[in-house]
Amino acid sequence: MTMKQLIVIGARDTGTSLTLVNQALINQYSVVIIISDKELLKNVFSPEVTVVYLEKTQKTFLNWINSHCDLSSIMVTCAHENYAVIAANICAELNLNGPSPEKIKLATSKVFQKKIFNQQHNNGFTVSIEEPVNEVKLSGSLNTLNYPLVIKPCKGSASLGVKKCHSKYDAIKHLNDLYEDYHQDQKMILTHEVIIEPYVQGREYCIEFFDGICVGVLQKFKQDGDEFFERGYTSELNLEPIYIKPVIQKVSDIINKLGLDWGPVHVDSIINEHGYHIIEINPRIAGSFICQLVHDAYQFDIVTALLNKLSDKPYCIPAKMQLSALAYVNFILLSDPITWEITETSLLENEQINVICGQQYSQERNRRAFIYTLLKHDGRAKDLT
Repeated sequence: MTMKQLIVIGARDTGTSLTLVNQALINQYSVVIIISDKELLKNVFSPEVTVVYLEKTQKTFLNWINSHCDLSSIMVTCAHENYAVIAANICAELNLNGPSPEKIKLATSKVFQKKIFNQQHNNGFTVSIEEPVNEVKLSGSLNTLNYPLVIKPCKGSASLGVKKCHSKYDAIKHLNDLYEDYHQDQKMILTHEVIIEPYVQGREYCIEFFDGICVGVLQKFKQDGDEFFERGYTSELNLEPIYIKPVIQKVSDIINKLGLDWGPVHVDSIINEHGYHIIEINPRIAGSFICQLVHDAYQFDIVTALLNKLSDKPYCIPAKMQLSALAYVNFILLSDPITWEITETSLLENEQINVICGQQYSQERNRRAFIYTLLKHDGRAKDLT
């Protein structure tokens, strides 16, 4: 019998990419990761994982798969939003299980998302950075917004290139930084379009869906400052269900409108005293420790469900989304005191509490370690459906 092979188009050096690959290995699948030759994943995955670096085009990726893989035994997925369209197109080209390429292409456009979100009251707008930013040309537009404001790529990843700007000077400087990145190595930005919008104050939440059904909600913490580095996540929402349910319903309606009813979808939103604000929708499996947190707190395994869906195996989404445990992760950042160093993996475990800490270095995320805590449930669960 031929061994099943999982091909991951685009991956990261942290979080879910590791979990997805490790679970595939546990399932006795062989694993191949295909990624741009401009990105390095050195010593990230176990030796049995094949990492292939290619020019980042659909044709190049597809040619490699056709010449190196048994097409009758492969599954293809994506763990990085910058590769979502390529992965969906390859699945369609090879007649494999996967989301609709047309719907993924639309959903990954932040400009299109803004129209769908019906949030025109934000007074945000897009600008082009195909040429160096002209201060005189942009001056009038930038003067119409209140500061601070947020500038972010229309197509980007992991908050790279997203920055809070406190003045017109800050905004123009950051736009020119993005211009330099776009015309050199494209680490932060993949398109010449940039969104400029007001900064929204409030608590940030990520909402996880599978097959169009909400399976978990987490509160997200960011480092103080202007660059939105992740500080951690928790299943402790600090919100009563009456406040979170309307957000879930609104996001569900948008996901249905977009036709994103295949597999995992990751949504970022902000909730404050004025209501809620949807930041963006990502039609791919969530990163960081989000899948592990959803598994521990809501008893739904996104990673296993995805692997089963790819391979035509059964999976079950709970009829009710119930918060049944306290799970949270904190990140130690490169900018934190050096005395917070974690040099090796450590585990504290008893019947009610699990704590694990270890190194997780990521320059682009300003991260060097994590501390993951699980407080097991006592039989009581909070219904969020």
